Amino acid sequence: MIDRAIPARARSIGPLFELTIDNEVRVSQPHPAPSYTPIQVWQDLDDRIFAYGYAGDGCWTMEWPGHATFRFGPSIGEGIVRANCLPGVTPARVEDTFRRSVLPLALQASGCETLHASAVSTGAGIVAFCGERRAGKSTVAYALARRGYEQYADDTLVLSVAPDHIDTVELPFTPRLREASARFLEMTTAHSPMPSRNCATRHLAAVFVLSPSAGAGALTITTLAGTAAFRALLAHAHCFDPQTPSQRERLLRNYLDLSAQVPVHVVCYEPGLDRLDDLLDAILERVHAAGHAWASA
Repeated sequence: MIDRAIPARARSIGPLFELTIDNEVRVSQPHPAPSYTPIQVWQDLDDRIFAYGYAGDGCWTMEWPGHATFRFGPSIGEGIVRANCLPGVTPARVEDTFRRSVLPLALQASGCETLHASAVSTGAGIVAFCGERRAGKSTVAYALARRGYEQYADDTLVLSVAPDHIDTVELPFTPRLREASARFLEMTTAHSPMPSRNCATRHLAAVFVLSPSAGAGALTITTLAGTAAFRALLAHAHCFDPQTPSQRERLLRNYLDLSAQVPVHVVCYEPGLDRLDDLLDAILERVHAAGHAWASA
């Protein structure tokens, strides 16, 4: 028996993914079969493991210990993500994990790319903000939303890459900020940007790599090109199955295309919420200087 089905469609990118939750397959520990090959481990901001990735039996598997296991790939069926959850785990929790964590990686494994970035929508296209953990990606995107720009992604941005154009894939998301940022920006239900539900594609206009550093002094923005831009972007790429040669080759080819087509700017700045407005002003100024038609969406 299938508990429910959740459409999560992304037009013009290939498979249309749908989550199914199997009530009758709930077990005490939904581990993958021993024959599956471990390929990935995911950690949180405190370096604690929260999920594992496996390959085997014609599919990929993501396991959240104590929560659920998600499977997708040819043997599961085109456009299907199947969840097997533990007793007591609510469908709402499974759905949230699917939307926020599983769906982007399922798309990446199926041909898209996934950048560890937040983003806003502008008149020129999508502008993304990537960086290491705690660099301020979500804070910058949410703060720009408070200035009137539509927040387009939070923490994860899915890309549809072609040799002559780079599109972003609009997926459902819920903005999340660390406590200090949420308090500083007065994040409330009334002020939160609405999660995207269109699942369309939009042009990627620029990427800003956030690089906060204590003692950095004056804020600087440097535009990268060639190998430097490629390396800067690749450092923030998510790849579900980095051990498979064809997946690695596709990742490298796509990020070469991405770095050749999209302006990449590195922002070095002194961290601190009291300096946030200066950071936003500098980013907007660089976008104008680069000739992008920055306009509120």
